Amino acid sequence: AVDDLGSDSEDSVVDLTAQPAKKKRRADGADRAAHLATLRTDADRLLQRVLWHCGFGFSLKTHQPEAARLCAGLPRGWPRDDLGGDLGGVLRAAPPFVGRGVLLADVMGLGKTVECLAGAVLRDAIARAKGDDDLPTFVVAPNDAVLAQWREHLLRGVVAAASKVHVYKGAFKSRVARYESAVAR
Repeated sequence: AVDDLGSDSEDSVVDLTAQPAKKKRRADGADRAAHLATLRTDADRLLQRVLWHCGFGFSLKTHQPEAARLCAGLPRGWPRDDLGGDLGGVLRAAPPFVGRGVLLADVMGLGKTVECLAGAVLRDAIARAKGDDDLPTFVVAPNDAVLAQWREHLLRGVVAAASKVHVYKGAFKSRVARYESAVAR
């Protein structure tokens, strides 16, 4: 958890625990099997299974697996083998991350939010499976409405508790200074 960094008129930490997110109904086995049949390749189906194994609450559409891999820094066509159903093993056997960042741009409504969140979940799960530290994900949004959308998606299908999601907005320099002093304590 991050300490409360204080607030002023220009800068604030938004309390995300005040408004619980609506829970989306989890797909049962038959729903999941039917969904997997809609994906194009075995690698896409296995990627979806790995994401569900990691607690990801969304089902990727047919065009989304490749962008999720890109956002995670994984090669095309990953994963290729389910290691006999050991999805944790699939994460441990993942190749090193490639690239240093991504700019994902597309028309509205195609699911960029879910694609980016899937990539973040994969990066974090692979790091944990290999014994590395959790990897934070930093989201920059242009306005409060987009921040609210990301928060809702995070709470609906990615993280279990609102205390794991922190939204910072306002004057950047003062926020960084307060964060650094809070971490140093």
